[in-house]
Amino acid sequence: TDYHYLYYGLAYTDAYQPLNSIPAEDNILMIFEGNEEPGYDEMLEIIKYAKEVMKVDPFSPKNLNFLTFAYGAIGDTVNEQINHDRMKKVLAVIEASGTGVSEKSPMHVLRFAHASDVLHSRGLVMTNRRVVSRTTEYISLASKDNGNRGYYFDFSRVFWKRPEETPKKERRWKINDWPPGQL
Repeated sequence: TDYHYLYYGLAYTDAYQPLNSIPAEDNILMIFEGNEEPGYDEMLEIIKYAKEVMKVDPFSPKNLNFLTFAYGAIGDTVNEQINHDRMKKVLAVIEASGTGVSEKSPMHVLRFAHASDVLHSRGLVMTNRRVVSRTTEYISLASKDNGNRGYYFDFSRVFWKRPEETPKKERRWKINDWPPGQL
């Protein structure tokens, strides 16, 4: 229950900005892309960037997996286990939020990427993502999983906070961009 309140409670904080990109996440992917097998120094960089990601998205299963991998690669088994445990608990919270087999019982996520993370953690391959309602998305799978061709995810919390709007100009009567009193 603690992780349930922590995960879904994030949506009520000012730090929750799910539509903003996370540059540190891209840096992690660049390290993996540039190295066939990252070395010790690269693993320390991954840990550094993953900690930056944690400031913005502390419950990202993908990021927790990166931390687990990097700590394991440098031999820090305590932090490896801590992050592996966190990842498993976050995934369990998402999976417990709904069955995902129908639109009426979707799994609830705080970011679009978390839906992919849940499916990848199960070893499933996604083929298509389709928005089926204002708050629900259906993700098709390459092969059936327990008889299911895909899963439904509720992403309504993503849109609770809209991006900052530009300030609106005050509306007044104008003739050729001049207010009537100044003609």
